[in-house]
Amino acid sequence: MLVAHTPGPNGEWHSLAVHLHAVAEAAAAHAERFGGERLAWWAGLLHDVGKASPEFQEYLQRCAVAPGRRFRSTDHKSAGAVQALAFADLLAFPILGHHSGIPNREDVRLKLKERAADTQVQIALERCRSSGLLPDPLPARGAVLPPAHLSGPNGKLDSVDVDFFLRLLLSSLVDADHTDTERHRNPEDATRRAEPLPDIAALAGTLLQDQEALIDASARSAKHGQPLELHQARE
Repeated sequence: MLVAHTPGPNGEWHSLAVHLHAVAEAAAAHAERFGGERLAWWAGLLHDVGKASPEFQEYLQRCAVAPGRRFRSTDHKSAGAVQALAFADLLAFPILGHHSGIPNREDVRLKLKERAADTQVQIALERCRSSGLLPDPLPARGAVLPPAHLSGPNGKLDSVDVDFFLRLLLSSLVDADHTDTERHRNPEDATRRAEPLPDIAALAGTLLQDQEALIDASARSAKHGQPLELHQARE
């Protein structure tokens, strides 16, 4: 089994297949509000396919055997970005940036051209295809497009809007990735995080009560000629 993360508290490895699909679904749900759900889904599916490389799987094994030691990691982002260039160029940016931020556009193509020839990248992609982690065939070029509102009157993408869209896409991916990873590593924290938040009206009521109590305390202190801090200390 290809794995994404070392064993969690229950002693089980985090399956790469489970992680990729969970992140894809969550990222798509986040991005639906701004029309980026299809691109976000693919970003989630591709973001960690580089972890299928022999080098990265060996790295995870070393980390599991000696959890107290720090081992040098290997690149796991380029493989997904290389694959993304086959059908949706924009995906390369959030995939490459899901740990470090959106990279410089001018550097991306040159870097990925070099990384595409790397043996570890090629093996990772082949493993993902042969194991069914990646659909075969992938979408045709132009089948997964950014939302229409990013295009100007001439049909070309507006650069400022695209930059903003990429950051929203990155945010959707990073949040989905972190949430699923936390679910594996710290299931108790993940469960608490998933609990519904208090109603904003209830929070506002609690705040108002607290403020009214402070005002009353201040008024009593002024009446007796005592500083508020001293009054609070005595209470």
